[in-house]
Amino acid sequence: MFHETLSFLTRWSVSSLPRLRFQALNVIALLISLVGMSNAEPIACESLDPVAAARSIYRDHEDFYAAEMSNSLRDVLSDRLAMLLSDESKCKDKTGRICAIDFDPWTSAQDGDVVDPMSFVLVSNGSIRATVRFSYHLSLGPPGDPQSVLIGMVRGSTSSCWRLDDLQMPSNRGSLKAKLERFYRAKSSSRPGVHKDP
Repeated sequence: MFHETLSFLTRWSVSSLPRLRFQALNVIALLISLVGMSNAEPIACESLDPVAAARSIYRDHEDFYAAEMSNSLRDVLSDRLAMLLSDESKCKDKTGRICAIDFDPWTSAQDGDVVDPMSFVLVSNGSIRATVRFSYHLSLGPPGDPQSVLIGMVRGSTSSCWRLDDLQMPSNRGSLKAKLERFYRAKSSSRPGVHKDP
């Protein structure tokens, strides 16, 4: 029995060596491609057009400013805006109260819904920054009096996907990102032992 097993192993390994080499190369190629894929972008861009990307972000993540920070939400926000909104979420969880954002930044209002007609129009477009004007009517606003918000979009040097970076809010409320940065800068400087830089 021992001799038969040894004979089989010898015959199998010698006769199948070229096939094993080929299979080993296939496995190595597969591993290399998997490693390459792990460095790839996690999601495919819904659109390379900043207007279509802004429309998609509004449609799918209208409540981005109040939503839990999920991977799908993080994928459509700039890194800085995602970090600021995470701070906002932590503040609300910790205090149980409203923190920096006490209104809908799309409308600068606490009440009312966006209603038709709505439009998304490209205002400026560069290689890594674009601005889209989102115009709409507010359900509680005067009829025929449209509002608009400027949507700042960015994309990184390693990503072709457009991401939401900021909103220039209606009613002269200014930049959402700047509002968050001011709030959390003031909050951190008011902590004991934390001093403002000169």
